[in-house]
Amino acid sequence: MFSNQVRYCRGGIPIAALLSFVFLANSVFATTFYPDVMGTNVWFRDISENTQTIGDPEPLYGPPIAMGDVLDFNPNNYGFSASSNDGSVDTTSGAVSLMIEAKPGFTLDTVGIDESGFVNLFTLGGGDPFASVTSLVELTISEIDGVAVVPINLPGVMLSFTPSGGDFQHSVDAAGPQYSSAWQGSADIDLFAELDNRLISYTQGVTKVSLRVDNFLLAAAGGVGSLASIDKNEFVISLGTGVINNIPEPATFGLAVIGLFGAMQMRRRQRQLA
Repeated sequence: MFSNQVRYCRGGIPIAALLSFVFLANSVFATTFYPDVMGTNVWFRDISENTQTIGDPEPLYGPPIAMGDVLDFNPNNYGFSASSNDGSVDTTSGAVSLMIEAKPGFTLDTVGIDESGFVNLFTLGGGDPFASVTSLVELTISEIDGVAVVPINLPGVMLSFTPSGGDFQHSVDAAGPQYSSAWQGSADIDLFAELDNRLISYTQGVTKVSLRVDNFLLAAAGGVGSLASIDKNEFVISLGTGVINNIPEPATFGLAVIGLFGAMQMRRRQRQLA
């Protein structure tokens, strides 16, 4: 289930149902793999993308680069877009999957997804063009305190979009023949909160997760003489990290106390002999 309320297109179709239909109908496609990328405090490993609509060849996202603990894709360079005219409908969908591992001495505290793009609707009265953007984030915790755990699958999270919630319809949004706008979407996952909500004990925090983000664009011209287009220009995955405090374990601390006591006794005997 999704962590927020069911989202509908303005035409009344549940977005989740539309996503499920597209992904199930196009489930067998080639996958593009990218080399591991090193961030400042994390490793981004097993990075891949999968295009899920016929007629949209990979790549859609393109190879990422790291800036600090941010993994930056540039889909604008690879045509991640949907466009239609004269009553046609076009969809484009693609998924990014990867594993994120904290470097020794660090934890993964938050995971953020941010993306942006541009939408354009035009009609001379022959239809009501529509476009939308939807993204679903799925995250699995696989390591806590540096120790592998039984995978913890978190509920799917839908990105929140502005303006118009990511749905753009000419009859609602436009003041003239053309409507154009930049759009943005984001989601943030607090890993400490996820552990606490499940009453999962930890000393330092999450150290490894698997992440999958499904992106979906829809453009429907709505009639003859109309056009609709929407594209994705930017897609980034950002990590908030923390520093592990090197607190001695109880057994180690006890040995240290015993050793200190022994040293004090030896010094005391040496003073008595002197």
